[in-house]
Amino acid sequence: MKPALFILALLTVICTHAQTPDSLGNIVLKIPKNWTVDKQADFTQLTTYSKDRFCQLFIYQKQAASADKNTSFEREWSNLVLASFDAPTTVSPQAKKTRNGQPILTYGAVAKNRGNDLSCYVELNMFDCGNSVQSAMLVSGSKQHLQFFDSAWQSLITKVKTSGDEPLVTTAKFPFSGYWGKSSSSPYGTYANAVTNVGYYKYHYDFKPNGNYTLHGESWGGYMRANDYTLIDESGSYSVIDKQLVIMPAKSKLQQLDANGELKKTESLDISRRTYTWQ
Repeated sequence: MKPALFILALLTVICTHAQTPDSLGNIVLKIPKNWTVDKQADFTQLTTYSKDRFCQLFIYQKQAASADKNTSFEREWSNLVLASFDAPTTVSPQAKKTRNGQPILTYGAVAKNRGNDLSCYVELNMFDCGNSVQSAMLVSGSKQHLQFFDSAWQSLITKVKTSGDEPLVTTAKFPFSGYWGKSSSSPYGTYANAVTNVGYYKYHYDFKPNGNYTLHGESWGGYMRANDYTLIDESGSYSVIDKQLVIMPAKSKLQQLDANGELKKTESLDISRRTYTWQ
């Protein structure tokens, strides 16, 4: 589920907490009354504002860690930030500690909210919990506005527990890692003196164990469009949440070619998150 992103003029108070303890996964919170709270199935959203400045904090469920924490961060950035924002697809997180000494990987960037086309600043902080990681995404109007709330949001997190019972794998490894494909074609025939073959298409996914994937697709227009070939190349990350396969493209390109392989047209495709139910 995508977070319900903040629009200052339409702020609705969900509920208020008067310095009450709470927790999600390994993160223990103490929430003062000036933060509103909205709990969803896979994240908790906390919001505060001061005059014309706002800060949103999204705390997500913990995920099993990869052996390389940078790989985990790249997966979290793709699954969480790029799900709702046009933002850099290549990140270089910095290792830091919060004010209360919790180790994190962090990266922030100017981004555009796809929901309202407004510019904002997004920062992802991934907490190292041992064999698991847990992410907190921050959204504000600018980097300077977010810095104004730096002490406020860090004071919400009173403790981050470590755990050692999860395996060192990504949640996306089973059951989709490996090659998956689909294809279709129509037989040759005639109808009213016209050739009826309408071509073919074929796609294959390569789901990698580290949570990334590539997609390659090819289609042909059939004898009525014998000079039309289309290639699609896509890459990004994926995850498995309960009975859902979530695919989050980072880049997707379509190329139209003629029968001799000469390029006729190139265009970028939609990179919205796609969700499939499996059983």
